Amino acid sequence: MTRFARRLRRETRLLRFVIGLSFLAGFVMYMRYDVIVMGMPMPIFTGLFYAAFIGTTATIVSLLLPALRTMIEAAAISRLGVALAAYGVPEFGLKLAMSPLLSATVIILGAVLVRKLFRTEAFAHWSVLAHETGHAVTGTPVPAEAG
Repeated sequence: MTRFARRLRRETRLLRFVIGLSFLAGFVMYMRYDVIVMGMPMPIFTGLFYAAFIGTTATIVSLLLPALRTMIEAAAISRLGVALAAYGVPEFGLKLAMSPLLSATVIILGAVLVRKLFRTEAFAHWSVLAHETGHAVTGTPVPAEAG
């Protein structure tokens, strides 16, 4: 097995997590819209688009820049949180839809917050990456009952 294939296989759990959360974020973000795009309801279309685009980007970044793996995970969680907030507060959702820069800024700030939470003992075991290696994002071992 080539080194590239081994690295891709190692990333499978993270990528499944990111792709699933990306689909949910795209779906939730556009649940309010009753529009058909390419024969699909807009939430389904957007969810599939998010999953494909973000999943591809996450794959490339995790293989080429493995140090960013934890930020990929945190950004996926943040993206879903932002989508839920946008659904709950329609004015916020409209502002995000109208400004990609605002949307990206909010998601990245959320990812930084999630990353900081994963560095605390209370939340370290919640990370997908912690269960993969047996170590939390902080580098400390994860308790056996958490993984």
